Amino acid sequence: MESVALATLSTHDVSGRAGRRPPEETANAAAPGKDSRQDSLNAMHQAIAELFEPERDDLRLPAKKLAALFLSLLFSRSRAPDHAVDTEELVDVFLHGATR
Repeated sequence: MESVALATLSTHDVSGRAGRRPPEETANAAAPGKDSRQDSLNAMHQAIAELFEPERDDLRLPAKKLAALFLSLLFSRSRAPDHAVDTEELVDVFLHGATR
């Protein structure tokens, strides 16, 4: 499962969070009528689900459901400095729970 955590961190890094394009470039990047944001979210969801697949016999939920849960946690976390949770902490609690 540790490999899932590391791969998930890598997925987060390549998802576009770091080094975002300026708003004017982003607005012009998508063809009219195409939802590139939804396409990106779908690609991240699929990539994370694929990371869980090798462990499917040990998972409590299907890989696609876990990917959705993980993305929900990732995108809903607080950005306030006094409540900040870094990605490594999020992955650790997600994979190992809140208890020691």
